[in-house]
Amino acid sequence: MVLEKLLNNYFKSVTPAEVFKNIVCHDDLKEIMARSLFTENRTKTLLLGGPGTAKTLFATEICKKMKNWYFFDGTGTSGRGFIDWMYEHQNAGGIVIDEIDKLKRNEQAMLYNFLESGQIGYETSKVRYHFRMEKCKVIATTNSLDRLSKPLKSRFAILHIPPYTYEEFVEIAVRLLG
Repeated sequence: MVLEKLLNNYFKSVTPAEVFKNIVCHDDLKEIMARSLFTENRTKTLLLGGPGTAKTLFATEICKKMKNWYFFDGTGTSGRGFIDWMYEHQNAGGIVIDEIDKLKRNEQAMLYNFLESGQIGYETSKVRYHFRMEKCKVIATTNSLDRLSKPLKSRFAILHIPPYTYEEFVEIAVRLLG
């Protein structure tokens, strides 16, 4: 009750129930994610689970419902890349990185530094970026930890999402078809 009162005072435009209303099951995860989203502190959460466990659904629902949150697809990095994207979204209250394991190594290294300090420092012969995003929260998704560096993994609170049970699968099917 205290948490809900705090949340309603801090984020008057949306409640945790509204953020996650389109997600069936995973009620314990919804509670943890709500705490991560609605705290005043900077949080870094990694959703780990196999395909079809609603990781991307959590990510997209957060970006749809939360003010000033942005979605970045880690599989789509090319050309300008994640570092340029961060520069363009310095005002973000939160960033969701889907498929974080697909980011290039240099982008993972930059992200590690950002998660540690809230600062971005990047220079090439063509660009120079130095900025801070101290309050920006980060939520990332991955199917596997294998392609993430140990330092990067250490910066996240890792939430394991189990596969759906048969009963949960039926509940989802009924809701989607009904």
